[in-house]
Amino acid sequence: MGNEYYWNQKEWEVNQNGVGVKVHPLVALAVAPLIGGLFVVFMPFIGLYLFAKFLASKMAGLAHSLFQTSVAPIAEPGSAYLTGSKTEGTTGSKAAEDTLAELAKEIKARRNE
Repeated sequence: MGNEYYWNQKEWEVNQNGVGVKVHPLVALAVAPLIGGLFVVFMPFIGLYLFAKFLASKMAGLAHSLFQTSVAPIAEPGSAYLTGSKTEGTTGSKAAEDTLAELAKEIKARRNE
């Protein structure tokens, strides 16, 4: 194979691995600095694009989190509000205890039938 250079059109680079169009070594030596120069010229624009993309993604994440907190449902996943009101801790509210007592009486009455 020797010292053959190839122009990779997909990645705009000169390489020796046999991918792309075969070019003369003098052409490869002339093209390589031009590609490097283009990279140096466009590097600030690439950096500005990446910075703008970063800011946009952060702003989208912030907007998403604000939307989640402002439109969040009252019920929490995994919770069951069977008594109609949210209870604090393990003690529960008076209405919840009354409702549970009524349900216990109804279950006991149906079992005795």
